[in-house]
Amino acid sequence: MSKIEAVDVTKSFTSRGTGKTGSNGNHTETQALGGVNLTISTGEFHVILGPSGCGKSTFLDIVAGLSTPTSGEIRIDGKPVIGPGTDRAVVFQQYALLPWRTALGNVEFGLENIESDKKERVRIATNFLSLVGLSGFQDHYPHELSGGMKQRVAIARALALHPDILLMDEPFAAVDAQTREILQRDLLRIAIETQKTVLFITHSIDEAVFLADRVSVMTARPGRIKQTVEVPLTRAERLDEDVKVSDAYVKTRHYLWTLLKEEVIRSQDVCGKCSVETCTFGHRVTAGGADDHGN
Repeated sequence: MSKIEAVDVTKSFTSRGTGKTGSNGNHTETQALGGVNLTISTGEFHVILGPSGCGKSTFLDIVAGLSTPTSGEIRIDGKPVIGPGTDRAVVFQQYALLPWRTALGNVEFGLENIESDKKERVRIATNFLSLVGLSGFQDHYPHELSGGMKQRVAIARALALHPDILLMDEPFAAVDAQTREILQRDLLRIAIETQKTVLFITHSIDEAVFLADRVSVMTARPGRIKQTVEVPLTRAERLDEDVKVSDAYVKTRHYLWTLLKEEVIRSQDVCGKCSVETCTFGHRVTAGGADDHGN
């Protein structure tokens, strides 16, 4: 059953300036999304993978109801999204924790508008801090926590709202590589335990293959879904310590890179054959990655 459905979603931004992209007098129009069509099933962990600036985060904002599409629509359980809702919770790249509140207080904060009983709020917040591995850190303030621990608090805060859908915008981009791997593993475990529908944004192929049931590769701006790929590994198999050297993982990673590479080149306006901005052969690079190779 479809949980999230995107139907011909476009998004354009207008700003003052004299740029060449869709110039209209003193205003410049930039098209971030060029018609996104996507269906995500209930309980699915779906990753959108794309180059920087392709509109991934813009799309997530529209699903969250934080932004409206220029045309098209998002449907949740068949109903059009017209704004934020309690059925969705967002985890951003930046932790957005309240510095004057403890870890427990930050998780509890999200519950204050939906649960009037203080003891019940504390119970719920404590349970979700435990779920993300922060038992014993309830009374710590954000400045006393590492980056990874802060993001765990942010995830606990989102989960405590009991949303049907968890929207995650590159949530591990600000932490070191080792912490990121641990957080990825913990998130996959949480997804198995809670069976939430997750929409996760990343530009990391490894992160996409490890976390996703399916991966949608987005084109360079204006973003569209280029192809959706099913990861041929169960969630339990992805939690195996040796999964990243398995044939299925390596082949899926390679295939996703073949899809993504062209879009990365296009997004950077680099040489389509040499994959560098100024290639060693002196090939002339034109807008969109075209060059003297005839690409």
